[in-house]
Amino acid sequence: MSDQHPERPLPHEPDAPPTVPGPLVARLAPVPPAWATVLGILSIVFGVLGAISKCWGMATPFIFMLMERLFAAMPEDEVPEAVGQSFSMMGAYAWPIAGVSLLKTVVACLLVAVGVGLLKQRAWAPAWAIRYAVLDMVLTLGEGTLGALAQVAQMEAMQAADPAAFGPMTGWTTLIAYGSVAFGVLVSLVWPVFLIVWFTRRRVRERTSTWT
Repeated sequence: MSDQHPERPLPHEPDAPPTVPGPLVARLAPVPPAWATVLGILSIVFGVLGAISKCWGMATPFIFMLMERLFAAMPEDEVPEAVGQSFSMMGAYAWPIAGVSLLKTVVACLLVAVGVGLLKQRAWAPAWAIRYAVLDMVLTLGEGTLGALAQVAQMEAMQAADPAAFGPMTGWTTLIAYGSVAFGVLVSLVWPVFLIVWFTRRRVRERTSTWT
């Protein structure tokens, strides 16, 4: 019996008599590498969490519509002008943000499918993992750009509506706005960048080339 190819009795009677002496055996299916199991599980988890989180982004336009109705029903003296201007400016970015969130949800579902493919050692899984990574990186950069522009526009609108309460935009204020968004973008890029690096390694490509 080979150590690399464990064997077990056949689960059914053979269709023809044996041609060599010895017990009838069948080779076990190859054991998936540990990294395929780990990456598969993480991809499924990240994909499900990503799809759920983007539901909030898709709901952004409806949230702003609800807030506008709420402000309209309140007396004008109870709604600070800065708050109204802020929501009005943010509303201009609501639909673009919702559109990107919808695309990110579709890509997150693709990641779940990739995770299942990795667990089952499907030949298409590595290539689609790279495709997912490229799509997700592009959408993440677009989402981050929209988020940064929306934050700066919101702060500028509040400052213009009430200069006494909100100081003018400075270099540090802009840096904080862009920096917070950039940090979120960098964190979001970790997984897709890792998948690209991993599945372009020679040894990994050689191993996955035997998958069915």
